[in-house]
Amino acid sequence: MSKAQHIALVVDAIKAGGAERVITGMARYWSEHDVRVSLITFKDEAYFYSPGEKVALVPLNIAQKSAHAVQGVINTRRRVRVLRARLKELAPDVVISFFADISSITLLAVRKLDIPVIVSERNHPLHHFIPYRWKIARRMLYRRADRLVIQSGEMIPFYHRLGVDTTVIANPLREVRVDSGTKLPWILGVGRLTYQKGFDLLLRAYAASGLYPHWQLVIVGEGEERSNLEQLAQELGVEEGVCLPGLVRDVDSYYSRASLFVLSSRYEGFPNALAEAMSTGLACISFDCEYGPGKLLGHKENGILVPAGNVEKMSRSLAYMADHPGESEKMGQEARHYVTHVLSTDRVMGRWDGLIEQVMDASVRKNGSGKDIL
Repeated sequence: MSKAQHIALVVDAIKAGGAERVITGMARYWSEHDVRVSLITFKDEAYFYSPGEKVALVPLNIAQKSAHAVQGVINTRRRVRVLRARLKELAPDVVISFFADISSITLLAVRKLDIPVIVSERNHPLHHFIPYRWKIARRMLYRRADRLVIQSGEMIPFYHRLGVDTTVIANPLREVRVDSGTKLPWILGVGRLTYQKGFDLLLRAYAASGLYPHWQLVIVGEGEERSNLEQLAQELGVEEGVCLPGLVRDVDSYYSRASLFVLSSRYEGFPNALAEAMSTGLACISFDCEYGPGKLLGHKENGILVPAGNVEKMSRSLAYMADHPGESEKMGQEARHYVTHVLSTDRVMGRWDGLIEQVMDASVRKNGSGKDIL
């Protein structure tokens, strides 16, 4: 089977977020394994995560906002044209694009280039909002992709309706650097301050748990829900016990100091923060939301699963874990052993390599030519 010598990744930007961290990690992995990697971004802005010095950064600066629908069509045509020209120049063996809008434009751009394309969705397809025009584009264009990669098998029925071949590959687990310092009575949450992440539910559970003021709730991340969360903490009378440090680059230091981790999301594409917390040996509690937590946590085996959105049971679980440190520590160690095996970088990236070889070979057979088909 053919092995890729040059992989192009296409994304809007590398901003703070779990998906962007995974994408830069994939780029770094391949570049460190003697594969040429071009990381193409629609926006020309600073990266929140570094993909490493070996990755070629290709900013296109084509993400200007459109004032109206006509201008939107003009801008989209320009984006397709610019991306097509750059891909023709780079001549990668395979293109991997992320998110519905970027993937739709990418599929239009490669239409006459005969480059195999893998598209990847990173969130819950029913709950995660995308503009209607991109829903239509996804429905029309995804069938042109050589493969679609998702993180959970539960998403397959939705995407099968689009007529695209689908492969499930979980996100690789990055190396979380933790120190052996003193643990603090912290309940930790990590993620964007958005409705999806359910930190309002976590605040209510914390207030009802009886752990305030002896335990502190620390939520690392930034987003549009900050003011609402601050107001809710004040209304619940726990504002002195709640810390919102904002966007931090060294989230690993928070994993190191916390004693409990909670995933309070209403839905997920894949719970990266939960996997990271498990890898450090933290005792973890999670809502059993769609998708992912139930695949990682076995209830009372390596953590606690709470029915999705059930604040009362979440509050009781917080109190239970805090009151049973020995059991919490045992669950944390079980979580670490499990997740570092099933989500090891080599294991997950091996699946990506196998998929790339498949789509490259299929593309060669389809075009009746050798590797260089441009």
